[in-house]
Amino acid sequence: MHTGRWIAGLVVLATCSAAWGQPAPKASPLNPPANEFAGATPAAANLDALTGELALLRARTSPFPKTVPVQWRLEDVRMRAAEGEELLYAGRIDEAIARLMPVVEHPRFSAFEADDAGRAAVYLLGDAFATAGAYAPARAYLTRVLKTRGTWNDRGTYARRAVRRLVEMAIESQRYAAFAEDLREVPPQAPEETRGEVWYLTARAREAAGDTEGALAAYAHVTQRSRFWAQATYLQGLIQVERGRYKEGENFFCKVADPSRQSNTTPVFADERYFAVRDLARLALGRIAHEQYRFDDSRYYYYLVPRDSDRLAEALYEGATGRYEKKDYEGARELLDELKALRVHHAYEDEAWILDAYVDLAQCKFATADEKLIAFVRRYEPVREVARRAMVDPGGMQSLLAATRSGAATDAQRTIATLLRLDNGYGIVSRQRAVLERQAEGLRMDAALVGRVDAARRELGDAETRLAKDSLARLDLRLSRLLRRARLARIESVLGRKRALEVEIEAIQSGILPAGALDSLDAARYLKDSEEYWPFEGDDWPDEFVGSEGAR
Repeated sequence: MHTGRWIAGLVVLATCSAAWGQPAPKASPLNPPANEFAGATPAAANLDALTGELALLRARTSPFPKTVPVQWRLEDVRMRAAEGEELLYAGRIDEAIARLMPVVEHPRFSAFEADDAGRAAVYLLGDAFATAGAYAPARAYLTRVLKTRGTWNDRGTYARRAVRRLVEMAIESQRYAAFAEDLREVPPQAPEETRGEVWYLTARAREAAGDTEGALAAYAHVTQRSRFWAQATYLQGLIQVERGRYKEGENFFCKVADPSRQSNTTPVFADERYFAVRDLARLALGRIAHEQYRFDDSRYYYYLVPRDSDRLAEALYEGATGRYEKKDYEGARELLDELKALRVHHAYEDEAWILDAYVDLAQCKFATADEKLIAFVRRYEPVREVARRAMVDPGGMQSLLAATRSGAATDAQRTIATLLRLDNGYGIVSRQRAVLERQAEGLRMDAALVGRVDAARRELGDAETRLAKDSLARLDLRLSRLLRRARLARIESVLGRKRALEVEIEAIQSGILPAGALDSLDAARYLKDSEEYWPFEGDDWPDEFVGSEGAR
């Protein structure tokens, strides 16, 4: 077992692999130099622009009234902002954009932009575009809020909300550097929780650029008043573990996961993501303890993962692995039985199946182990063949992706979908493709726009296929390894049964067992290489039983 392999799977939001430039060590994250974290890749920028155009076109063709008052008053702006917010939260995104856009883009709007009602309208329009997946106009309107005169006065409500939304978009797209540039307008005197948002995004950008020291320094500024405190603390622990500093990593994970310390470290503004990170931290602690052969400690940390956690199956499987390595086979069996009782599909189904058989082998239950191993080969050999065919056949790959998206998949395809451990980039591409399809659906477009949409579809489809193929290749390697283990374990089961026979014969010869006990032995275990055994089918023919000659 290698900690690097185990710990790598714990990242809440994986860092992007793009090689951005190293940040200057003395630059403040709250006011970084221009272009320090400069924008996204051309493909991403082009897609942002395209989805923005489609969102605007949908808003223009929306049947919602787009008229504006002849005489502008602050009450009119406030009313339009309230209407837009109501539409937005009702999920009527196109109508919200159609309602807010004429207001915000009207020449007379500048007179109200510095008022909270005006800032609300601009923020809600940016939020609506972000919800629609149109990041280019969303960023433009949200940064416009940050640049408005007096936006940080009093509580700076809409400025703080704009920062939060920009950070969420950065995390969704994993384009940390590009969005960090958008936050250059955040002043050092901004509220502590808002500064925590900027520090966290800065840390993610620096970690993605390979500057782990800069990332650690930025993470350290994320206080408990930030909703990202748990993520920042967890990721500091992850960096330390990847450096081989297990003790330092444990200290960070314990701040999030250890019940004896939680009362002092639970963040003030914890949300549902805090509990997901807490469970990841407990898995990390269990894996570190496991790696250091502290099996009782690892079992304790795995036990802390609650029953309603999405990580429960993972914790039970890894806990069973630790019990097995400690030679506590009854403990391993108990955890594996608990895992089966969940009756849920999980990404470790194949490995848990093999572990289950190995526990039986360790307990000398050779027949039971053999049955499980035979069933494993029958189950997963066809799955591996389907995965292999999909890798070499573009049509098969598209069929597999379409079937898993629609739910109309074969048994083998559903198994593949369960076992695939997809790269985070796949999720980003799939989301971008879904956004594009949703924005283009039902629109009447001119030939130039149709061509761009089709080109984007092809580019995203190719990227999705490439990432899925890479995941299938890893699945093929894993299933091939497990199938080899299953076949080797079957040899162990045969040898184990043979050894059990030898022990029984020795016991009979030594008088420990009575001679009559020979009749209870499995006759097949007496076979020589040149002999065959026909199972009993109702007629008692003595010559069918090999090895019973001379029995009294």
